[in-house]
Amino acid sequence: MHLKISDELRRRIAQRFYGGEELPPEIQLMDEFNCSRHTMRSALQHLVVEGLIERRAGSGTRITDRARGGVWALGKLGNLIGEFSPDDYLTLVAQTVPVAEHLEAADVFGLRPEARLFYIMRLLLAQGVPYALADVFTLVDLSQKIPQELLGAEPLIHLVEKYGRVRSVRVRQVATAAAAGTIVARQLGMTVGDPVLILNRTYFDAGGEAILHTSVSARPDRYRQEVDFLHESPL
Repeated sequence: MHLKISDELRRRIAQRFYGGEELPPEIQLMDEFNCSRHTMRSALQHLVVEGLIERRAGSGTRITDRARGGVWALGKLGNLIGEFSPDDYLTLVAQTVPVAEHLEAADVFGLRPEARLFYIMRLLLAQGVPYALADVFTLVDLSQKIPQELLGAEPLIHLVEKYGRVRSVRVRQVATAAAAGTIVARQLGMTVGDPVLILNRTYFDAGGEAILHTSVSARPDRYRQEVDFLHESPL
């Protein structure tokens, strides 16, 4: 129910239903949507994570400048929810590793150097030809809730959501370029030092905590991504 409420409030904010300044008091929204305080706060937290509202004790719920300017958003989060969409993939590694070996992922999850992460390495294929190598990380306590026979067999984000009982509500993607290292070059049939496209995606829950991080090294001559964005703003 809280997801339906947040969708409706998001639509109203985009259409300036509330005048572009503040949302009604929480108790008023609870009465309108006939829901509990917990449900309403969960719905509002989605909008906080998305940067559409700000909540402060004693000051109400303010609509942000970003929201008032209109919101660029994916038509559906599902367009980015998977660990990319290959025709097929080959799981090369699925195990718990020290975060000291993957410092970028450690920073994403805010873990200490002595901590551990669950790690999957996958080769992504299109028509039988490898085009990218994916490093996928999640918290150990989330991975332990997943049946062992499924690890490495399905997209990890789907397993984390289903068995870890969490839901990704926001995905951040950062694209950069780098030179191919030894492992990437060997798996993708490249020469060490060849340019590769690096796509980092981090999946966040409603509380703003990272639940999964994926780093993909893709051959520029074989990788293609298409994403439709919608501009939600009043006419």
